[in-house]
Amino acid sequence: MARERNKKALQELLRGPGNAQCADCSAPDPDWASHTLGVFICLNCSGLHRNIPHISKVKSVQYPPAHPCPMDSSNRWNP
Repeated sequence: MARERNKKALQELLRGPGNAQCADCSAPDPDWASHTLGVFICLNCSGLHRNIPHISKVKSVQYPPAHPCPMDSSNRWNP
């Protein structure tokens, strides 16, 4: 139940302005998110973000967690 709710929340966020492309390189349909920075990113850029874990923590948007998502309470996702 929570997993489905989080998946729907992520889908809504991805439909928001500017979220249909990678925040770093503008590639379409980003599959990853930096929940610390509040941006969606592509697979290639997610690899770069994983190299800076003290700044950016990334998670796949394809497999949302069953527990409440950190993005639920963030206003950064839709300016």
